[in-house]
Amino acid sequence: MISTQDLFAENLRKIRKNKGLTQEALAEKLNLSLQAVQNWENCRTFPVPDNLDRLSEALDVPVWDFFRSPMASSEASDKTDVILRLNRRIFQMEDEHAQARKELLELRSLTEGIPVDLLRGLKRATPAERKIIGDILADQDSATSSQSLLPSLPRKS
Repeated sequence: MISTQDLFAENLRKIRKNKGLTQEALAEKLNLSLQAVQNWENCRTFPVPDNLDRLSEALDVPVWDFFRSPMASSEASDKTDVILRLNRRIFQMEDEHAQARKELLELRSLTEGIPVDLLRGLKRATPAERKIIGDILADQDSATSSQSLLPSLPRKS
């Protein structure tokens, strides 16, 4: 089990390097000695609370980041990736649904006035087209018994 001080030292080093800072540059930003930063990163000493706050500000990270275990960070990252992928897929599915709805409305407007018997007799329709035609016919059967399709739908302008 890694100690809190070891965890802090490791995270401080990683965060500092990710920010592109040397130990000297960080010490200068904090207005502290180089030895203070070296001691923290080498687990010789631990910063006082005021210096933790200053480190957090200087490196632009929450104080908690200095104490996160690599495993917790990795798990959080994995969960974030899953959430992002799911959100992307949801948006993609919403776009696909909107496009399918648009195509269905266009098909309905194109088939308006075509006799129902003609639509029922289509032989070369794909399964998806048959499904749409079935939906149109079901709407037609429930809306009216006349020979034209969907007379109750508003016309496109």
